[in-house]
Amino acid sequence: MEDDKLIQDFFSEMKKNDQENIEVPAFPKQKRKQTLSTYVSSIAMVLLLVLGYVALIPKHKTNDATESISIVIFSEKSGSESLIQHENPTSDWESPTASLINDF
Repeated sequence: MEDDKLIQDFFSEMKKNDQENIEVPAFPKQKRKQTLSTYVSSIAMVLLLVLGYVALIPKHKTNDATESISIVIFSEKSGSESLIQHENPTSDWESPTASLINDF
């Protein structure tokens, strides 16, 4: 406890000596110059962004409602036969683990 008090007293004395003996100079606040180049570069940036945005917009917008798609399928089969061939119908499908159930 006594050591803590000694340390606190030591540092408070150092602070007191520093405040009395050290003079902090007053620094004048410097005003930032707004030059013509700052304004020109800002305007140039904005113009580049606007031109880039305009260049990326598509020129001709298509309306999906007005377009139509025609699909023509030619087949030599008669109309009653299916155009889609099912090699493995889903009714014959067997899960990969079904053999485990059947074997054991």
